[in-house]
Amino acid sequence: MRLRSTSSSAAVVGLTLALAVTGCSSTSGKKSSPTGSGGASPTAQQRLADAKKVLDGAAGYHFKLQGTDVPKQSSGVLSGEGDVIAKPAFKGTLNVQAGSLAASVPVVSIDGKTYAKMPFASKMTTINPNSYGAPDPNLLFSKDKGLGTLLPQTQNPTFGGKLREGKDVVQSVTGKLPGSAIKAVLYMGDGTGTFDVTYNVTEDNQLRSAQMVGPFFAGGTKSTYNVTLTDFGKTVDIQAP
Repeated sequence: MRLRSTSSSAAVVGLTLALAVTGCSSTSGKKSSPTGSGGASPTAQQRLADAKKVLDGAAGYHFKLQGTDVPKQSSGVLSGEGDVIAKPAFKGTLNVQAGSLAASVPVVSIDGKTYAKMPFASKMTTINPNSYGAPDPNLLFSKDKGLGTLLPQTQNPTFGGKLREGKDVVQSVTGKLPGSAIKAVLYMGDGTGTFDVTYNVTEDNQLRSAQMVGPFFAGGTKSTYNVTLTDFGKTVDIQAP
């Protein structure tokens, strides 16, 4: 009896171990496979496509644009910062340059119109941002013509390294953008040439930043523009003045 009991116990233990190993192998296999087509790791192109979906679906976010190496006599936007909601609508400040003159301009864009308080003006009036070499915020933040459309147009995207931005770990993706895409979205450049771009995407596919380097202005001199997006989901009250 004791021998049978020992033998039975050994069989039960053996079966239990076998099931445990099988279960662990199956579970660990699922955990180690990142989300992607057919269970495979997503490609760089897929990560950019997912980032566009998240950007398109965001209720709001904070936007910051910073240009460097901008030619002194050029006309265009130097930098800008403000809040975006999904309407789309924008409220913030654009720093623009027109030849030797530069100004910080409060801007509100909503319902297809852009309002700005120009230097020496007493109140906001409607303007055409393109007249000042600046992108129209009504289009810049739209789903079908805005910043997010640059992501799927990126040519030969490739994974770079991972790094920490604040509390986030981001995956960099590098690639090229045609000048025509830059001109259509940012209203800068002559629509030719090629731009180097680097995106940083969080683990939950939020586009945290984008750096674009290329001939934004006449003469072929390369300038750099950095876009930073934070506070995904944050909304602010934006009304026409």
